[in-house]
Amino acid sequence: MKMIRFNQNLIHPRVRAPSALYAFKYNMSVNNMHLVMSDLQTKQSCQKGLADSAECTSTKVFRIKDQLTAFGPMKNNFKPRKNSHTTPKFMKQLRTLFTMLLLATGMVGWGQTTLYDADFSNNGDGFADHTSSNPPAAGPASVGPFGSSGNQWNLSYDIAPATDGSSNSFSVSGGALVSDDWGGQGIFQSQSIDLTSIDTIDISAVSTNSGANDNNFVYFYILDGGSRVETANISSSNGDPVNYSISSLDVSANTSIVVGFEFSENGAGDGYTTTSFTVTTPSPTPTITEDLTGFNGSFGSVNVGSSSASSSFTVEGSDLTDDITVTAPAGFEVSTDDLN
Repeated sequence: MKMIRFNQNLIHPRVRAPSALYAFKYNMSVNNMHLVMSDLQTKQSCQKGLADSAECTSTKVFRIKDQLTAFGPMKNNFKPRKNSHTTPKFMKQLRTLFTMLLLATGMVGWGQTTLYDADFSNNGDGFADHTSSNPPAAGPASVGPFGSSGNQWNLSYDIAPATDGSSNSFSVSGGALVSDDWGGQGIFQSQSIDLTSIDTIDISAVSTNSGANDNNFVYFYILDGGSRVETANISSSNGDPVNYSISSLDVSANTSIVVGFEFSENGAGDGYTTTSFTVTTPSPTPTITEDLTGFNGSFGSVNVGSSSASSSFTVEGSDLTDDITVTAPAGFEVSTDDLN
């Protein structure tokens, strides 16, 4: 029995067939192409003198033709017009081979997790404005907590700020914590933030110099009720950003953290505006791994209209931000259950 394999990558593949006159036609339904074989003479037949010399003057080939009219339903068993010769069983690489995919995706994380986001949504939260006719309380003094549960904060000072006839403020306005001619020391401090089972954190704050010129501004954090870990004084001019950023701080040995800032500013129109203060876990790096144990990438040849046996492999993902998408190459199918 002759085994002839069709190579779809060739434009005009040459295939030798037994000496006989055939008229085989079948429809390759997967890509609407047609294989036509007619008037074929093999070189062997010519050499053995089994064919007329006139029939050996030209080479006949299989030709793949596009956009031909369909020849009717495809049949797996092809019959020659003549019954005096053995029928070759034509085979091809099936364009719809089946591959099984087993997805075992471990979703360890979906991006960063916010542990704390200071709530500055309620106008007026903070100290009441003070003036010479309504002076601030003697220090030390504190107010709060303010904000929603889990994102609360308080304000304080150790030494009472100076006051005058104008309004002196340190409170929320328009979604930000604003100080204006406060008259001295002001401290913002978050609630205690739980670090149980947390290894690393990022700390971030966004503030702007709103006319301050005394250059007395520091950020800090406190681990497990210990001492402050402070930045140096941040020098800035009106309109400058006064931001804070710590990346991948190791807190694996800690159970809590408090974050905050302190400033001292006095003068009409002098102060700072803080729009956000957050503590987050760092975004993990997504990883995807494949296990090809037992996977057989060689599917061999299969009968037209049939499917090959499946072969499976495993894909695993961790710390993903979206689903894993697997796309089958041309001529293959993908399944997660070996059924559909």
